[in-house]
Amino acid sequence: MAFILSASAVLLNLALYGYRYGTDPNTAQVLPFIGRLMDPSLYPNDPYVASVSAFPSLYPLVMAGLGRAVPLPALHLGLYLAGRALFFYGVWRLARRLFPSTGTAVAAVFLAAVSPLASVFAPLGEDPLMKTSLYHTSLAAPMILLSLCLFLEERWLASFGLLAAGFCLHPLAAAHLAVLYLAVAAMSPRGSRSMPGWLLFLGVCVPIGWWWSGRGGDPGPGFVEASRAWYPGHSFPSAWGPERWRRAAVYVPGLMLFAAAGWKGCAEKGKVGALMAGMAALWACGWIFAELIPVPAVVRLQPLRSDAFFTILGLAFAAERFAGLVEMRTWQSLGLALLAGAGLTELTPPHMAPFALAVVLMAAWVPEAWSRGLGWVGTALCVWCAWQWPFALSRTLLLGGAFGLAAIGRSRLSGSTASRLALACGLVLIPLLPVIASRCRTLDLDPLTDRERDFRVAQDWARERTEPGDLFILPAEAQGWRVFSRRPAVVEWTDGAAFHWQGSYLAEWRRRTADMARAGWGTSPASREGLLSLADAYGASYALVSAGSDPGLPQAYANGHYAVVRLR
Repeated sequence: MAFILSASAVLLNLALYGYRYGTDPNTAQVLPFIGRLMDPSLYPNDPYVASVSAFPSLYPLVMAGLGRAVPLPALHLGLYLAGRALFFYGVWRLARRLFPSTGTAVAAVFLAAVSPLASVFAPLGEDPLMKTSLYHTSLAAPMILLSLCLFLEERWLASFGLLAAGFCLHPLAAAHLAVLYLAVAAMSPRGSRSMPGWLLFLGVCVPIGWWWSGRGGDPGPGFVEASRAWYPGHSFPSAWGPERWRRAAVYVPGLMLFAAAGWKGCAEKGKVGALMAGMAALWACGWIFAELIPVPAVVRLQPLRSDAFFTILGLAFAAERFAGLVEMRTWQSLGLALLAGAGLTELTPPHMAPFALAVVLMAAWVPEAWSRGLGWVGTALCVWCAWQWPFALSRTLLLGGAFGLAAIGRSRLSGSTASRLALACGLVLIPLLPVIASRCRTLDLDPLTDRERDFRVAQDWARERTEPGDLFILPAEAQGWRVFSRRPAVVEWTDGAAFHWQGSYLAEWRRRTADMARAGWGTSPASREGLLSLADAYGASYALVSAGSDPGLPQAYANGHYAVVRLR
């Protein structure tokens, strides 16, 4: 049953969120590394791609080895599907370990498949364990999640062996989980029994980590400021936008309250409590030593990203509440279950997740009259939202119906538990059906906009009509040029990631972005003089410019959104 459910969850997740190859920042950062390892003649004189020697993961080496036998696009998709299935199996196994109910495990896999918390964003560190593309994080995610399951089962050697394998692919997440294991060992009387596992983990990871740290080097002064300016999302809450703060304010306390509501029925209170305490310590460390008193080593470790484990545990507790409501056999409890599911699958406005989750959670503690009153308030809000956001009519109608059931659904609900659970899951999917139908209708897992499609076509032209050593200057909005063009670039904004693993790249990053800014990068179309000065400084042969801008240089190629001009 677990494997059939996991395979079904993979299909549902694909239909809802799709799959991306080379079009998101994560794969755009690492695919050139694989290409360079497979063909050393690619990307000459490209310092970003050269940083692969310090990249703290065996992922590029593994994929380059496999890529010699299997085309990279097919290899990535196959490994992604297998990894997703194992990930959902890990969710099933984790839920079964925490709670005895099969219905809870089914609900946990369903929520992990449809909730953006498990596929798109985490509330604090932003990155869930597994996103919608294959790169080192996604490849390591099932190993790390299964390590957590085995740890809770006290199968120490197997758990720490998988954690060591995960460390070789994604040391950041593995290190965060190792800290959480330390918290369990310190707070549990049985913690000393994990010593053989620790010896295995440290024996593998300490030499590898030492080697990586020696190749990466110290970025020197200015790292914290550069990291904040480049991308503040993982470490600097003061620079977050309103949407990030909304997510944190809704989902962190919401998942905590789900855990509190299901705490009594949890079979692993001691270990889960220690894991939660370890996460709180990591978050405090991230806040204090990245935001308030910045320490470069802590900024590089990004402790806030440990919330990926909090999200998975929180979804398991939310699933216990979801399944428990379904088992209550009343229309009111079904309405509350729908509110829980809708709150955890919110993708677009109107932002009703806070109120929906509040009604579900308060129903466990406040008098029934209060929860019914909140149901009526929710129904009125949904009527108002339907008028304000007509494009989200299916969603507001479902929420309005769920609030109404929470207010007046006193009659009994017939049918077996399995049929009621299937009904609840099906109703949660109703607002998501337009997205699923659109993706299924086009059979396109990664639909591109017209601009993105023209960018891809320009890359194809460069791969076919230029030499591997031809260097390109790119506009600021063009990210991922190297993936399909297989040609080097002076700099892309996503290249800033490299100074986190290769300290010496920070000075090069600053120099190149400053030179590009003087030529109009990110503010206005580059001038002829600016492009030629960059060409002289870096030896660039071509520049990609936005269609319509005319720098007065010979044009080699053009499409609807981009043109390529010759610089020499």
